[in-house]
Amino acid sequence: MEFKQRYSDHYAEISAPNMDIGLHPASAETVCVTNISIGLAYPNFDSAVEELRNNSVEVEVNAEGWGRIASFSDPDGNSLLIAEVKGQSQP
Repeated sequence: MEFKQRYSDHYAEISAPNMDIGLHPASAETVCVTNISIGLAYPNFDSAVEELRNNSVEVEVNAEGWGRIASFSDPDGNSLLIAEVKGQSQP
């Protein structure tokens, strides 16, 4: 993924193949939980994990009965996950 732009502390945009993802904080009226994570699907789990590690991101990979999960955090400490469901990975 590539960081595209950031507007103060209100909005950030990242780019991945065939998509852009916009992130922004909740408004003051929004009730938030303290334990939240964002899960992402990526066509090639192993290459995603390798790319993260090549960029000095600490990644923990766990095998589950249904597939694998790669857990990591963004620079602000938010939990992120990449999931691979058995039979859905691509070379």
